[in-house]
Amino acid sequence: MTSEIFLYEASTKYLFVSRVTYASLADFVELLKKWQSTINLIGAATIADVWLRHIIDSAQLIDKIDPGSAIIDIGSGAGLPGLILAILGIKNITLVESDHRKSAFLREAARVTETEVTIINKRVEDIDLAPYSLITARGFAPLQAIFGVVGGALKPGHKILLLKGKNYNSELRDAETTWSFEHTVFPSVTEKDAVVLLVQNLRKRGAHD
Repeated sequence: MTSEIFLYEASTKYLFVSRVTYASLADFVELLKKWQSTINLIGAATIADVWLRHIIDSAQLIDKIDPGSAIIDIGSGAGLPGLILAILGIKNITLVESDHRKSAFLREAARVTETEVTIINKRVEDIDLAPYSLITARGFAPLQAIFGVVGGALKPGHKILLLKGKNYNSELRDAETTWSFEHTVFPSVTEKDAVVLLVQNLRKRGAHD
């Protein structure tokens, strides 16, 4: 019996997880479905395809994270992608969620899956982002709004890793009217019109930009 379980394939890259990790992901999925009946954690239409739409969608960030990164997942909600990455073995992840009920879910999910994460029940605007080298988010807000929240707190070297849908190009154009940044677009492994967006060197545009 193989000791690993295949999770997904992306081009020439493959992600296998241990049976223990897969069991933790399965426990997360079951808990998510249970809590979904009382709290809107994910879109109702995506429940039937939760592994592809949420677990694998979050997991695809794993090979784009620098070793040793201090990660903060903003607007974590159901723990996507932050808690999934932590279950997969990424260390030093902080989940930020302002909603008390969703924060309660995150605490219970971390307990059930025996995953070590830090959970902060506050608004992102009230968090000191300086200690973190990587910000992650999924479905949190349009780029212009995300940059407005985090842009003033970032230092050189910070990176932002986002899961974005088909409107990412219009969001980029909108953000570029106010912000200067470098970005790299990677195709999503779960949806043909979705992308993984890596943003670096974010700063507010000045009068001479």
